Amino acid sequence: MIERAVINAGPLVALSLLEKLDVLPALFTEFWIPAPVYTEVVTAGLGRPGAMDLSAPQWRAHIRQAPDPDPLLVAELDPGEASVIALARTLLPCLAIIDERRGRRIAQQIYGLPVRGTAGLLVE
Repeated sequence: MIERAVINAGPLVALSLLEKLDVLPALFTEFWIPAPVYTEVVTAGLGRPGAMDLSAPQWRAHIRQAPDPDPLLVAELDPGEASVIALARTLLPCLAIIDERRGRRIAQQIYGLPVRGTAGLLVE
């Protein structure tokens, strides 16, 4: 099993709603939340699901600045997905946790990253 992961906003919010954020430290030695994803969930998502849970200190410790994503990612994906893929590429071997189909396909087929979604984490 891959011990390192980078997680996108959708799975973070879903795990928060399900009260299952604890699966991340249980499954991975290291897991990272790219800064744009954290901003999307906590700052832009203030008052929405996931924002309060992820503003706690134990989650802020997992924020990591992603390198600038390449132009393909910027053109095809939202900033969160692009930052997940860009960061995961620098941390190989690393799992990209993305729910959106387009982001998963680009991560797997173009960048060769292993990908899993929220459901995949919960059945593991």
